[in-house]
Amino acid sequence: MEGNVPLELTPEVVPVEEIQEELTETLNIDELLFSIDLEDHPKLRSLSFEVDILEVEKRLRANKLLPKLDLEYNFLTSNPEDLNTINNRNYKMGVKFSFPLFLRKERGELQLSKLALENAELDLVNARLKLKNDLKSLQNQIIALKEQNSLMNQLVRDYTSMVSAEERKFELGESSLFLINSRENKLISARLKEIEMNFKLLKSKAELFKTLAEIVKF
Repeated sequence: MEGNVPLELTPEVVPVEEIQEELTETLNIDELLFSIDLEDHPKLRSLSFEVDILEVEKRLRANKLLPKLDLEYNFLTSNPEDLNTINNRNYKMGVKFSFPLFLRKERGELQLSKLALENAELDLVNARLKLKNDLKSLQNQIIALKEQNSLMNQLVRDYTSMVSAEERKFELGESSLFLINSRENKLISARLKEIEMNFKLLKSKAELFKTLAEIVKF
């Protein structure tokens, strides 16, 4: 806190039990999974703007190879302030045409601008492909982990029921501590795997959010 005072958690502060649902809703995971337009990603927009700039620069370099033609037309009058003195038969007209003899510099600059444009276009294509592949990989990973997580949840429930049933049988004298411990060990093992699956799913959702959070519309 302010003044470097350590923040102490009160007894009322407890972890969220249904963290998967809370995280999915808070980070808009469902929207990230299926309704995101990659073209809105800042990196792709930045590279697209760079391509547009280089395209304009290439056209500018190409225009420098064109000949120049200047036309001049001036009325001749001793009193230019008075419009009545202007006569369309008294005029001066000129034409100026120029073309550089050597275009090595201009051609070189044009070639360099073309190469820069091609590189920028390739960077844009590569960035778009990488984002698309990363998104697809995370989508598949999250979907697979959700299915595995659902199976593990069911398995934990089944083992919990088996432990409870074995304890009831023990109370009736039809079981033993060995069987109860065996059931409990399987339950603990399944529960640990369930926690691991939950962690992997949460991590994948966080990675998805990190990859595309900049274009999420809250």
